[in-house]
Amino acid sequence: MNRRPIVVTRAGDAGEDLARLLAEAGEESLWLPAFVFGPAPDESRATEVLGRVSAYQLAIFVSPAAVEATAARLTQPWPSGTAMAAVGEGTRRAILARIPAAVGAPLFAPPEGIDAEGEGGGSEALWQVLRPVVGHTPRALILRARHGREWLAEQLAGAGVEVETLAVYTRQPAPVSPEAMARIRGWKAAGQTAVLVVASSEAVETLISQLDPIVGTDWTLSAFALASHERIAQRLRVAGFAEVKVATSDVEAIRKATFAK
Repeated sequence: MNRRPIVVTRAGDAGEDLARLLAEAGEESLWLPAFVFGPAPDESRATEVLGRVSAYQLAIFVSPAAVEATAARLTQPWPSGTAMAAVGEGTRRAILARIPAAVGAPLFAPPEGIDAEGEGGGSEALWQVLRPVVGHTPRALILRARHGREWLAEQLAGAGVEVETLAVYTRQPAPVSPEAMARIRGWKAAGQTAVLVVASSEAVETLISQLDPIVGTDWTLSAFALASHERIAQRLRVAGFAEVKVATSDVEAIRKATFAK
């Protein structure tokens, strides 16, 4: 039996799929992405750097969106001397699907089953995979949005790797559809609060800005927030959420956390 409706704020296919799987598991769910993906902030630089990707011994993709944005800009086959790394299984699958030469290049990723696609998740596990090879990695390129995976960049730099980051896409606040507004207002009218599944620190402020005009700050902050990483949980508490818990962003973990309420 569902206690509260579950709102999934993760952007992209991963978020939409999670909301769908929750619904299939019998939960009332809503996909309310905090962001939509936009173009690179500096298109000329993105094109220029990717045109010389062979100058790096390792390229790290932080999300499926980073894979998609990179693949769209490649003008030549991926160089066999440039290994790839993915922060999670979804990103690894995207690399294999969108970059044909990936099957011939080394591809590093955390073990399956680790929740890795949200902020922070997977960085520590990927670092354990990369540590044995960083001695042979003079230069690494991190493909991301404007920000993200700073901890991983710090570990690489501390190991003597020259690290460069490249923003291949941007994250922009997503509009709320009329249908989503109606459902959220209906929950408030029925005296229901929600479970918010949050996958990035930046999404916290965006989520508040989405919900406040619809149902007000009090209702928003009354939600039970599930964060995919402790850094996100800390941001949620600072923002005023009283009920915050860290849980991996998969169906069973979310359901277990909400049942435990």
